[in-house]
Amino acid sequence: MRPFQLLPAITIFISLEILGVAGYWDCNGTLILYENVRAAVDFAFSCPPGSFYEYPSIYRSQPPWPGLGQLREFPITASGKLWQGSFFREYIAYYILATQDTSYCQVFATEGLGYECTHILG
Repeated sequence: MRPFQLLPAITIFISLEILGVAGYWDCNGTLILYENVRAAVDFAFSCPPGSFYEYPSIYRSQPPWPGLGQLREFPITASGKLWQGSFFREYIAYYILATQDTSYCQVFATEGLGYECTHILG
């Protein structure tokens, strides 16, 4: 690659990296946007564990690998609303398991036996 071609290549790479963050999770056809997930994570980590209707912000003591940091599990909707806001877990359709910086972030659906949603990069 010639030096004058390097700058556009770097620009494209950075743009793709930024767009990749703006992906979504596909839960059998229901799309949950990254912006909703990020807002929910920010809100969950601003609350003490177990503080919102006794459900969101649940501290998980066993991270999948050492050094990951604190994990919290909390509900999310596919709409612009952040929380399902229910005392009963059976009314929660989707939930997130994430670290505060979203270096680890998974979205799950509760329908049927439950399943992990597919993360699609934007």
